[in-house]
Amino acid sequence: MILGCCDTIGSQAGDVARTAWLVAGLPDHVPGVTIDRQCGSSQQAVHFAAQGVMSGTQDLVVAGGVQNMSAIPISAAMVVGQQYGFSTPFAESPGWQKRYGDQEVSQFRLPR
Repeated sequence: MILGCCDTIGSQAGDVARTAWLVAGLPDHVPGVTIDRQCGSSQQAVHFAAQGVMSGTQDLVVAGGVQNMSAIPISAAMVVGQQYGFSTPFAESPGWQKRYGDQEVSQFRLPR
């Protein structure tokens, strides 16, 4: 079981793929993995599943995506660290600051 899900907090926390598999009543011995690749999570899950089957290392893979954006708003995982003293995932990283400075982080804008 491979599922894509970004912002894995709240009801989506932990390994939501494994949890979904188990609460569906399916066998305990089947592993599950959750992929967080932001906007490409579900697509990556399906690609990994196809590659596993095509390579012969897996016989059958259930893959897809899950995200409840009405319950967990976009970027929620990025700001949840504020309660622990982290302003953003980027601001406290010297490597990020050296490379990109403090410019806005956005998928719509190329870095300087």
